[in-house]
Amino acid sequence: MAWLNSSRKTTEASNPPVDAQRLSVGRKWLFRGVAALGLPLALFFLLEAGLRLLGYGDPTSFFLLKEDRGARYLTPNEKFAVPFFPPGLLRRPVPMRVAVPKPEGTYRIFVFGESAAMGDPDPAFSFGRQLEALLRDRFPGSSFEVVNTAFTAINSHAILPMARECAAHGGDLWIVYMGNNELEGPFGAGALLGPRAPPIPVVRAALAASSWRAGQAWRSMAARMKEGAAGSAGWQGMKRLVEHPVPPDDPARERVYRNFEANVVDLLKIARAAQVPVVLSTVASNLRDHSPFLSSLGMGKSREEESSIRSLVEEAARWVDQGRAGEALSLLEKRGNDRTLYAEWHFQKGRALLAAGQTNLAFSSLQKARDLDALPLRADSRINGLIRTLGRTGDGVSLVDVEGEWMAAGDGGALGGEYFFEHVHFTFEGNYGLARAVAEAVLPRLPASLRARDRGGWAEVEWTRRVLVYSRWSELSSWEQMARRISGPPFTNQSTFRATADAYRSKLEDLRAGMNAAELGHALNAAREAVEKTPSDPHLATQLARLLEAEGNIEEAVSTWRRARSLLPEALTSLYELGRLALKQGKPDESVDALREVMRRRPEAMEAGLELVRALAGGGQLPEALSLAEQWVGKASESPEAWLVLGAVRERSQRTNEAMLAYREAASRGSESARVSASLEAARVLSLSGRFGEAAEWYRRVSLAQPGNAAARLNLADALAKGGQREEATTVLRELIAIYPQHWEARYLLGIELAMQQKVKEAEAEFTEVILLKPDFARAHLNLGVALAQQQRMGEALARFQEVLRLDPKNDQARQYVKLIGELK
Repeated sequence: MAWLNSSRKTTEASNPPVDAQRLSVGRKWLFRGVAALGLPLALFFLLEAGLRLLGYGDPTSFFLLKEDRGARYLTPNEKFAVPFFPPGLLRRPVPMRVAVPKPEGTYRIFVFGESAAMGDPDPAFSFGRQLEALLRDRFPGSSFEVVNTAFTAINSHAILPMARECAAHGGDLWIVYMGNNELEGPFGAGALLGPRAPPIPVVRAALAASSWRAGQAWRSMAARMKEGAAGSAGWQGMKRLVEHPVPPDDPARERVYRNFEANVVDLLKIARAAQVPVVLSTVASNLRDHSPFLSSLGMGKSREEESSIRSLVEEAARWVDQGRAGEALSLLEKRGNDRTLYAEWHFQKGRALLAAGQTNLAFSSLQKARDLDALPLRADSRINGLIRTLGRTGDGVSLVDVEGEWMAAGDGGALGGEYFFEHVHFTFEGNYGLARAVAEAVLPRLPASLRARDRGGWAEVEWTRRVLVYSRWSELSSWEQMARRISGPPFTNQSTFRATADAYRSKLEDLRAGMNAAELGHALNAAREAVEKTPSDPHLATQLARLLEAEGNIEEAVSTWRRARSLLPEALTSLYELGRLALKQGKPDESVDALREVMRRRPEAMEAGLELVRALAGGGQLPEALSLAEQWVGKASESPEAWLVLGAVRERSQRTNEAMLAYREAASRGSESARVSASLEAARVLSLSGRFGEAAEWYRRVSLAQPGNAAARLNLADALAKGGQREEATTVLRELIAIYPQHWEARYLLGIELAMQQKVKEAEAEFTEVILLKPDFARAHLNLGVALAQQQRMGEALARFQEVLRLDPKNDQARQYVKLIGELK
């Protein structure tokens, strides 16, 4: 039996149990797998190392650490957003410098968000800048620093890694105002900016891969292959979003909400781990004056169904416009219902309810219209609901329900054009309102040492206007930028577009009408005072430089722009402005050098590119200027500015007919102001060519579009007179003088026309008025003297001619008249 037992042991030893066998097989396959992967992994790491050694690729952090004259600071990485945007659509952070380490005694606040939080169209007047000013005023002797990391088109997928990084940079408080770009931004439900709402693990894996140089190389190759296969039309503005609607019942929306919630939850976890309190705000939007961008009955609906309801809401809108709100409501309720997914139906119902005085019900309908927008560029009720829920969790989190508080105001004033330029971007007053709301939440979070300095009360909006140098010129610049933006799709598709365009026109006219020497003097004094108090603020230097240029003080403006550049070299605005002003100073070579540097760092910056064309043309480099102008027209064929510049270069190259073609193209595009500019250029070229009848038609178009445009009417009268239509020229001038009685040029030209028509007494009256308005205008004295002489009033005529010689001693005509009158005596 012994040998049998021995044999059994031997068998058991040579045949292990089943579990041991499986383990052995598993190890064998593991080793084989590692061996199989070893070569690819080795090659990958070798490729990664090689790419890094060659300097290929870019860091993916939000901040880069730099040093200047011994001082260390953080500045935003211009390539941070590359993983979030397809080629050609890259958006960049706002330039800034953040001291490292944080200065002792400074209370540092980080702001996270998108373009609305950034302060678009001018970050110098963002709610963050206003908050910083309010805190410094209320707590004198304290040092507050608001670091605004927000920038255009990003969303929570980009903001989360930014917050993770900022946790290490000494923040005492975080403010989060985000949500507008979740549905249409990177990894959202729209298809313009990449894959549609992939799960969070996929998004984060893709972002992790982008941090590897090999991943960046693959992305670059794929983009080039796609561009080569499909071609590239370049950036065409927000109108491309219309091609990628997100119907209200699209399942991708639900994935976006889940992703947004996950990102906010993780952001709050990061803040808790860093022991940084967070102020989380709901997101407000323009409900009253901003109709949905795009309406849809939902996925799978027929064109006939869409057309039918479109006709219904258009009819209801007409009735509301006519003051028949009750009939509009009856129509909508009879032929529709409140469960429809068609956003415009709810918007028109909201308008009708507002007109009927049913404010609360109106708000509900207007919110529904926003929530169902098939081009969802505003944070909707689901997103704000998630913010409210997460903002009430406590544990270092404070909620600011801006949307709820402003809606509770009652009459809807804070939900329309008073606070918003368009759908989400704030006017100065809107930014102030947000800053005040956030400031109240910041107050209890401040340490006792700061609260001990509280002098009580917040400064009013007029105070912030003054200390941030928000002058009439700053305001005009912002409104002009936004007017250009709303002049194309998707804004032109809105039912409210015409009313919006009229409101913009009225606003711009009011701002321009108030621009005078006294107002400019007040603004300059405020700017100089602000710069003197805070000499290290590049934004204040920028405002002062712009006001100096408006005054005509180009030399000091250039000096101030240089100062702004020394304070923040990363900001290309100052370099662009120095290049532009160098051309004004007659230094085209200096202008070209500055603008080439701007273009080297921002190849997509069309404004700088067109200015470079002007500088090249100004320096006589016409072939290169013409080539670049044609390239910009090719890249941005819908831009009236590109066509205008091309026209100017062609004209300078003696290619007048081709210049006219460019001006005609420009006149058919863009905002009303852009079309007017192009029309004036076309009329000028025609007038110079002696084609006065055609020129008059172009000037007439402008006069009809802008009845208050004095220059257009004046030039219209001139073209009519030169074309032999003197009676009509006289009528145009009389109409202009009726609008602007103090317009001395119009009166002078009217006097000339009346004299040509032998209406000497009437001509005398006009020349007399011109002299009262502009006493030093020698030609008015000369023509008045001629009119008096024709009436045989030689003594009075002689006095006029002698005055001409006092003003213009070299005037031969006046000398001859004096001599002639002397001979007659």
